[in-house]
Amino acid sequence: MDYVCQVLETRESKKDSYRVFSLNFDYCYLEKGVFAQLTKALTGNISLVRLILSNNQLGEEAIGPFMTMLASNLALVEVNLSGNLLEDLFGFALAACLRKNEILQIIDISKNNMGPEGGSELLKALGEGNDTV
Repeated sequence: MDYVCQVLETRESKKDSYRVFSLNFDYCYLEKGVFAQLTKALTGNISLVRLILSNNQLGEEAIGPFMTMLASNLALVEVNLSGNLLEDLFGFALAACLRKNEILQIIDISKNNMGPEGGSELLKALGEGNDTV
């Protein structure tokens, strides 16, 4: 993960630099520290447009900083967070994120445990003018 994060943190176009456009961490069961490292590396990311984090059992305590990063990310167009034990707090965090992020177009949140309160907040955010998702 250190190398992946190093590449994601590269901000300049150099002759020898690498760019990553898509990452798939489906069923990788990322540990909290590794997920935090990935989230930090994605802050200011300029190349990654697709990120699959499905079925990692991330839980809500790990997802808060990720949503903060996603709200201001200018590159990610598609994110898959399905199957991560996410509940109502995630719905509120995602709603706040979508009110700020105008780049994100596809977000898969299926197979989570979001209830009516989180779902309602998410629908409100989508109805408030987010035209990209």
